[in-house]
This record gives sequence, structure tokens and C-alpha cells, in this order.
Amino acid sequence: AGYIETSSMKFGVYYDYKPIKNCSISIGPEYVFARETKFFDKNGDKFGSEDQEAAFGAFFNLRYKF
Repeated sequence: AGYIETSSMKFGVYYDYKPIKNCSISIGPEYVFARETKFFDKNGDKFGSEDQEAAFGAFFNLRYKF
């Protein structure tokens, strides 16, 4: 067993829409860069890392407050 640690930076443009009171919807494109994954053993010692390429993606969030 062990664990991984991921890190990245994100840039996005979002649109927030409130169709009714206490409800909001957010959508938009994102660009994720400077992505890295680090691998650690069960003692917490790092034994490897991997850089991932930048990628485009999308964001969607539906929120309802009550």
C-alpha cells in the first residue's frame, strides 16, 4: 500500500446561471496545466513521479441551497 499526490494548475471561464432562488448552475471550459503525480510507499517515501501533458476540459456544477 501507499498513496499518490496530484497537483495541477487550472484556468477557466465560467458562466453562472440562477434559474430559481437557492439554485445555481455553473458551466465553462477549462485548461489544466503543470500536472504532476507523485508516488509514495507505505512509509511516506517518494519512489517516483510522472508529469502529464496539459489538457482541455469542461466544468459543470449544480448547486441547491436549503
